[in-house]
Amino acid sequence: MLLLLLNSCKEKVTNPPDNQFPEGYQQDVPWPSLADSPWPMDHHDPQNTGRSKYEGPVIGNIDGVIDSVDIYNSISFGEDSTLFLSVGGSTNSSLKKQGLYAIRPSGQIKWIYNFSQTGRSYSTPLIAKDGTIYCSFVGYNNLKKFYAINPNGTLKWEVDNISVKMNGVTIGLDGTIYFIQSGGTGILTPLSKDGIILWTYTDPKIYGGDNTGMSFSPDGKTLYLYTFIENKALAAFDIASRTIKWGFGYYVSGHPMVDCKGNLYVVANDSTLYEGSTAVVSLDDGGKIRWSYPVYSAMANLYTTPIMDKNGNTYCGFDTLYSFDYSGNLRWKKDICVECPDGGGNIISPIVSDKNSRIFFTIHYMGAPDIKEFAAYNNDGTILWKFSPSFRPESVYSPAIGFNKDLYIPNYEVPKILSIK
Repeated sequence: MLLLLLNSCKEKVTNPPDNQFPEGYQQDVPWPSLADSPWPMDHHDPQNTGRSKYEGPVIGNIDGVIDSVDIYNSISFGEDSTLFLSVGGSTNSSLKKQGLYAIRPSGQIKWIYNFSQTGRSYSTPLIAKDGTIYCSFVGYNNLKKFYAINPNGTLKWEVDNISVKMNGVTIGLDGTIYFIQSGGTGILTPLSKDGIILWTYTDPKIYGGDNTGMSFSPDGKTLYLYTFIENKALAAFDIASRTIKWGFGYYVSGHPMVDCKGNLYVVANDSTLYEGSTAVVSLDDGGKIRWSYPVYSAMANLYTTPIMDKNGNTYCGFDTLYSFDYSGNLRWKKDICVECPDGGGNIISPIVSDKNSRIFFTIHYMGAPDIKEFAAYNNDGTILWKFSPSFRPESVYSPAIGFNKDLYIPNYEVPKILSIK
């Protein structure tokens, strides 16, 4: 009877499996210095995953339009659902001033911090945990500033003679802001939360132009950035020693993306791969190749950034949309130009992903007629929705997923911010 009782108890005990998630499942990397909002910075987070923990639109209807001025960056959200937009230029629109705009979900302007001069703002606003908004502005009259704005729209501090043209200004675990100053010489610059330049690393081969960004390792100790040092296009920069640890590739496009285990994903050319042809490449944190896949695409450009969904699947798009599993095996690929007009087409915006692994991006169909479309695909490669608005969209900056299944898309040729349900 005792043996029977023991055997019966053993059968009733359910031991959970050691790993309840698929290989490569992505835990969110804790980043206490960053606002806990749907989209607090360019490409969502300091690892540039392009992945939101919120759901994106499932129907694909335009829900709202904000007429804007020149847009050369993306959109961010605060924890209270406020939308932040940093704009420049001068054109007829509902946004009459160049500045940082705080906009309510209803589309009403909450406040404006005026930049006081005509110019361009390249950096996507970055929202810190304490609500501070960081952005930059480059004026046409040689005005160059980097701003920290309080949550109520007042100036916290500003730093003069700092020219920042990279979209992907980023933040360290301790709240330090990092960017590369643009110009003839690349200057990697960290700013303290009080606006103090802590140190600089200067090399003319560091690149921080428009549509570029950096990414952090999950432990916050390594910064991945663009260089042409020793003919390597991607560099791993050790923050403590302020040295380059390793480099990879002679061409790298987009923002380098990092997963929760510290592996990197880039679109690159390298002489050791496929006779130097374009490939999607994953590297470990020591710069060694984990896997690679040739794409042989002439369409790779500064907007071609790999992203990763919650299950560890990588997505990357040119004239063809690719999906790889965590080990680098091709899951599927889709020719986005099956019905293209003469001239072909390609994905022109960064891809973003929602919590259900749906992906969103902009397509440019070249030739006559010249058509742009916004598109959403399911994680199995089937089309969720696709449409072309009545005006000509030109969206090369990252979409942003907000609250309530909204997708916000900055459009600069016809200056507008679109909200898609």
